Amino acid sequence: MHRTMTREEVLAALFLSGLREADTAGHLLREDEFEVSSHVSTCDTLLDTYQLRLNHIRTQSGAHALRLAEATSELVENLKCNGEQPGRWVVIKGVQESKFLVWRLEQGQLLGCLPVVSQLDVSSDRWKELWGQDA
Repeated sequence: MHRTMTREEVLAALFLSGLREADTAGHLLREDEFEVSSHVSTCDTLLDTYQLRLNHIRTQSGAHALRLAEATSELVENLKCNGEQPGRWVVIKGVQESKFLVWRLEQGQLLGCLPVVSQLDVSSDRWKELWGQDA
């Protein structure tokens, strides 16, 4: 059974996780909001989707794409090791363009921390810059 997580619990889990983007996500969380998804899934369910996303992201050349590829690769490797373990997303929302999607097992371990930017939150030029696309 899932219970609501506190900000302190998320911060502590980020600190202990050793994930590549954990420090940056923790800094954002100290100042902004987060929500825990009510939808539970398994690592196996996410694995194929995030492997495909990783393959696509690796074709992009922008700084954000490179950063996201590293974090997604970390998530994919951790998903492979956790099979049928259930988990859910924790979303850390910033007031700027960045957000973080954190995959958390129901037992509490964090497997991934993805820096994401919504195309709806940035200009067309900024989007091209983030992904390394020609103007």
